Amino acid sequence: MRGPVFVGLIAVLLVGGAPTSAGAEDPPPNPSDEQIDQAQANKDAQAAEVGRLSGLVAAAAGEIESLQIDVENASSAYIAAEGRLEQARIRAEETREAVTAAATAVDDATADLALFARNSYIQGSTLDNTFVLLDSNGPAELVERAGLLEALSANHLDVVSEVEIARVRQANADSAQRQAVLEREAAERFAAEALDVAEDTLASSQSRLAGLEAEKAQYEVALQQAQQELLGVEGARRAYEEYEARKAAEEAALQREREQAARRAAEAEEAARAAEEARRAAAEEDARNNPATPPPSPPPSDDGGGGGGGGSSPPPPPPSPPAQSGDWVKPAIGETTSCYGSRWGSFHYGIDIAAPMYDPIYAVGEGTVVRAGYASGFGQAIYIEHDNGDVTVYGHEEVIKVSTGQRVYPGQVIALIGTQGFSTGPHLHFEVQQGLYGTRIDPDPWLEARGVYIDGC
Repeated sequence: MRGPVFVGLIAVLLVGGAPTSAGAEDPPPNPSDEQIDQAQANKDAQAAEVGRLSGLVAAAAGEIESLQIDVENASSAYIAAEGRLEQARIRAEETREAVTAAATAVDDATADLALFARNSYIQGSTLDNTFVLLDSNGPAELVERAGLLEALSANHLDVVSEVEIARVRQANADSAQRQAVLEREAAERFAAEALDVAEDTLASSQSRLAGLEAEKAQYEVALQQAQQELLGVEGARRAYEEYEARKAAEEAALQREREQAARRAAEAEEAARAAEEARRAAAEEDARNNPATPPPSPPPSDDGGGGGGGGSSPPPPPPSPPAQSGDWVKPAIGETTSCYGSRWGSFHYGIDIAAPMYDPIYAVGEGTVVRAGYASGFGQAIYIEHDNGDVTVYGHEEVIKVSTGQRVYPGQVIALIGTQGFSTGPHLHFEVQQGLYGTRIDPDPWLEARGVYIDGC
């Protein structure tokens, strides 16, 4: 009568002996919302200060540029004044030469008149026009003397007029030259003052600019540190959230394993109870039919010759073979936890099937293994190319049972369920690609078209 008790012990061992979660892993630090808000506020404050100083640096640089323009304008004004002075000096020199020439002409004309008067005086006559004409010795000399008087008079008047004109021009040129000198002196003073002011202000502005740039550089360093601090606490928060999600997934997987173990234990207990009842019924029927026959002795003990220890429980039965539909089968038996499509702000390009560790993974159809082994992200993966060119991908397996180049068939065990790579629990990631590394398509309609249905998608 040890059947139900023995089976109950099996149930206890199966349920209680299920693998425990990886809870021994210490959880990463979880920054508080206040710490994250403080880091964000610090980063924003540093960024605002960098922005403010950038504005001041730009203003100081603009001030320096403005000063440079002022100095250039003052220098241009001084150069223009120097040019006007040079032009006035040239004009004054030209008028001075004209005055000198006119004065020479006056001197010549005066000398001619003086000579004529001297000759007239020597001849005993006064310089009278009538006398000069009457004293002529004949008509020819009369005409000659009349012409001479007219020429001397006209020439003298012209020379005197030219001298006056030249003197006026000289006076104007001298005035223009003096005005040009004044303008140049004023421009020179303006340029010198502008230069002095610019040099003084420029030195101050450059010093202020250097100080602002140094201060800005310090705040930029502080901003970088604040950004790193913010990234650090945000990263710690993400790591903690990922840890919590992984832990929850592990707990869920463990719970599923416990439930499956409990179901197997219950099934074993029910089978043992049914067998015991059948044995009893058979014994009672035999006793009724053969009353003189003593009842059969109980079966020998499995305790190894009277020892007190209990025997080990038989291993749980392997998973049922995958549901088949002609030449295609399911890749694994388990719970569908994620389908093809958007997930957590990104896109999931396959189907995830959660199952206990080391459960079998099946080739969905006939094909050739084109890759088997390490695969980044998956940890390990198998790629099977089917006869139509499509490729099925199996990821995260713990054990691989095929190799590259091997021909496989529908329902053949190619690997065992695992949690290799970036995984939150034992499961199979199944993909369909249109050609090796080609476009990844939704596996669900692809399997349905071949008579295989995945629950949950």
